[in-house]
Amino acid sequence: FDSELFHGASFDLNAADNQTVADIEALDEVERIWPAAYMTIPVSGSAVVQDSSKSSYPAWTAHNDTKVAKMHALGYYGEDVIIALVDSGIDYTHEAFGGGFGEGFRVDAGYDLVGNDYVVGGEYIPDDDPMDCLGHGTHVAGIAASGDGYVPGVAPKARIRSYKVFGCEDGTYEDVIVAGFLRAYEEGADVISASLGSNRGFADTPTAEVATAIQAKGALVLFAAGNSGDMGPFYTSSGGNGFESTTVGSVQASDWVAYSVIATSSGGEEREIVYLSDRFLPFNLNGTSPASIQTGARDLDACNWDLESAADDSVMIIPFGDCGWQLQDSTLIGKTRNVFYVHTEGADWERVDRAQPIAALILYDDGDWLFTQAENGHDVTFEFIQDDKAIAIPRTGFADGRINDFSSEGPTLDGRMKPEISAPGGYILSTWPVSQGSWAVYSGTSMATPYIAGVGALFFGSRGGRAAMGARGAKIAHERMIASGKPVRHNDGTDNFASVAKQGAGLIDAEKVLLYSTFISPANVNLNDTVNFKGTHEVKVTNSGDESITYIITHEAGITSHTKGNGDAWVSFEPSYSDGTGNVAEVSFSTESLTVGAGETKTLTLTFTEPETISASMLPVYGGGVVLVGDNGEVVRVTYMGIKGSIYASDSWEMERGVPLFFSGYGGLVEEGHVYTFEEGTDVPQAYFNLLWSSWEFSFDFVSRDWQPSDWTYPTVPGENNWHGAFRLVPSALSGEVVDFPLQQYPRFNGGTYAAPQGFFANGTKIPSGDYKILGRTLRTGGDPANIEDWQYKTSDWFRI
Repeated sequence: FDSELFHGASFDLNAADNQTVADIEALDEVERIWPAAYMTIPVSGSAVVQDSSKSSYPAWTAHNDTKVAKMHALGYYGEDVIIALVDSGIDYTHEAFGGGFGEGFRVDAGYDLVGNDYVVGGEYIPDDDPMDCLGHGTHVAGIAASGDGYVPGVAPKARIRSYKVFGCEDGTYEDVIVAGFLRAYEEGADVISASLGSNRGFADTPTAEVATAIQAKGALVLFAAGNSGDMGPFYTSSGGNGFESTTVGSVQASDWVAYSVIATSSGGEEREIVYLSDRFLPFNLNGTSPASIQTGARDLDACNWDLESAADDSVMIIPFGDCGWQLQDSTLIGKTRNVFYVHTEGADWERVDRAQPIAALILYDDGDWLFTQAENGHDVTFEFIQDDKAIAIPRTGFADGRINDFSSEGPTLDGRMKPEISAPGGYILSTWPVSQGSWAVYSGTSMATPYIAGVGALFFGSRGGRAAMGARGAKIAHERMIASGKPVRHNDGTDNFASVAKQGAGLIDAEKVLLYSTFISPANVNLNDTVNFKGTHEVKVTNSGDESITYIITHEAGITSHTKGNGDAWVSFEPSYSDGTGNVAEVSFSTESLTVGAGETKTLTLTFTEPETISASMLPVYGGGVVLVGDNGEVVRVTYMGIKGSIYASDSWEMERGVPLFFSGYGGLVEEGHVYTFEEGTDVPQAYFNLLWSSWEFSFDFVSRDWQPSDWTYPTVPGENNWHGAFRLVPSALSGEVVDFPLQQYPRFNGGTYAAPQGFFANGTKIPSGDYKILGRTLRTGGDPANIEDWQYKTSDWFRI
């Protein structure tokens, strides 16, 4: 890497230990050394390929909820702003991107940093062609900048540059991602978006540090929050942990992707029927298809095993059953290829799940009409036209969307709010490689992130481009996006808002980002945990308009999420929450009314008090917003977040329960004086453990029989201070992978696992005969590795090798 922002190199390090790494880092030329993290694409489920054809129906779109459609109507399209996508490439032959690559095309530049044949761990073979063979990058690009008139991207006139860091399958390493970011920046990108990451909550990763440096130079940097919402709080994506780079959560689009078909009765009636298919696909039928309606079908349902078979080109009409989708699938196997399930009376739309035939749901009134035609002796046919486009049907109860359950939840391990903002990411229709169907529906924070990239392009375009704004341009865009957020509701079906740690400031509002005269900085404040609590913050309020604005200041508390609902070391995957007096923060303002003249900036001081009654043992994450309502109609928010309790005190190991445990291979605990030979087929001393809190470093080491905590030094040196070497584990039975301790910046996991060593240290040298103990150690968050008291540690009984 030879950039003004980052100088360095990536390399493989074989037979290394802590001292080898420390020796390299101690070189005068080296400021820092990191492990190259494995990164993946954060999507939920697999893509559902759409037909590439079109119709005259109003488009399905996510742009109404975010005011992007309004910005398009006002003529904001992100023209000539450069969006760089660090992803799997792009199918630039797609008509939505202009059908070509290079100067004069919308995809005017890019680079393949790995090659199509790249597999994880393989050789990088770069070339000049970023053609996408995975699909993800093409989908992402369409969300940001599709020029299709029916399914436009957020910034449909932006220029696109693609930096390909994946081959034809998921998985890559952090060094090539850093290279992609640096190249994008150096080649003039205004916005750099990466829908990728790994589940490490630390801010000192190379990707996060490079992102921070690029952001400081004025290019807006965006990362997906990740799709690990099922892992609970404090599980952010590594790349997105940079300071002032923007991390994006995912909101469910408020409309379903649906289709319609014309039904014609031999009795002379005609009816348009809207259907919601199981895969968000139009039926693969073209032309006229008969409806197959069994006699007495109105009184049957899909749970009935006596259903008659239907012709392959027909569509079976059958009432929706109450026996569950799996059984309904089973009753239809071999009896029909296509089915319309008629929903129960009064019921609203829901997705048909697990359907074996090609299946879709239609509403009761349409089904009633079909049954009535059959009961009157009329035949019904459907006219399927393969130029139909997707249409929108509302998701009842999902006004403005809800936070997606898969969206990863913060905060970071140093107590900062991540994600900062959210965008539509659930069931998003966008471009797909032409050879695979051209259009697809995908879900994930991968989809929400390019949406924000598009809004960034609209903003830069409205200000004459990043060059016109200078180095502060990215920070201004970042702040305006956060200030625009509208809180969205929890995914549990209640009217409660989602935790700030999961949604950030809420759903982006492009109108506020582009057009508001009000600018607040900072737009979010981090109160940190109780030990490091910062309760007073100053917010600058700027009025760039031509007239004075008077703001009324109010407080809207959010929910408080219980990181550890049982008050022990275990993080809750689906955290309970509380609200109301005593369970939320209190906020006082320096004034409840603030008048800011045209062109003026004034200071608003906010003073926060932690929730009083909620127990710190649950490490609760609280947050909310300070709302400024201007007399000109503008409404912006300062979003805040804090943690009650101590992040540092969060245990990775439940040592009061004996974890980690040290076993012999035969199943019993390591016994004092037991002899191990490491000969094939014999037992070995091993550790059994889980990791309940992410660790900057953890390891299992061989130390001398008489090792004492006072012997501890860091970095460790083989043969010194009674420390001999770290574990090299036996190869995995599934992958053959060999793991060497220590492991750094490692995400938490609850399931127990064994660490069984080979007869070699991690540096490759054979373990000599002698008397040893196992030392298990994991560093507390924010701890000093040179201080043994900042580690959780435990030793086994001594044994002989």
